[in-house]
Amino acid sequence: MKKIYFFIFLACVNTLAFAEWEKPVVKFTNSYRYLVREKHSIYIQRGELDFSYNRDTDKFSKIKLFPFIELRNNVQKEKMEHKEIGLEIGVDIFDWLYLGESFQYTRYNYDWTNYIWHSHIKYAHEAETRTMFSLPIYAIDEERKIRIYALDEYTYSFKLGEGTRNEGVLGIIIPVTKYLETGFNWRHIDRIHDFDSDAIEAALTIVF
Repeated sequence: MKKIYFFIFLACVNTLAFAEWEKPVVKFTNSYRYLVREKHSIYIQRGELDFSYNRDTDKFSKIKLFPFIELRNNVQKEKMEHKEIGLEIGVDIFDWLYLGESFQYTRYNYDWTNYIWHSHIKYAHEAETRTMFSLPIYAIDEERKIRIYALDEYTYSFKLGEGTRNEGVLGIIIPVTKYLETGFNWRHIDRIHDFDSDAIEAALTIVF
């Protein structure tokens, strides 16, 4: 974990030294996630403000900083289960490889009935490591490309002093217009030392 943080720090310093600001982008995403084994749904709302530094090189060409807030509602139980606020720092190492690290404060309001080993906590400071491989499969025009991707998200809880979650995702992103994109994915959720879930998800993102 420390090696990953150090690698991202070096990449950020290297990029910022010769970088230029891009216009910040605002994104609002609404997602619907259906948990296949549990047979219930999660409605997710996420807002983020994306800042990017850019330079004309092949490696570490872009560093990204974006504060975010995310809310997750259990549709069947009609309650807010999960709230996150944080900052993600990431690097496009290549056009097809993204590495990011987010630091976030999370509030939990789960029904802990199905959790056997996980500590029943109400809040936690966390770090989430994100590694994504993506590939364009069709160009709609010069700016819009349909991409498929594979993503891994690993969550570490500073409160518990251990990893609590690892998620593997396979998906597709389709830019409908300059200001609107949609996506679909399959997600395997490994609650480390506890039960697993599989989910299918659809998302709609408005971009300003």
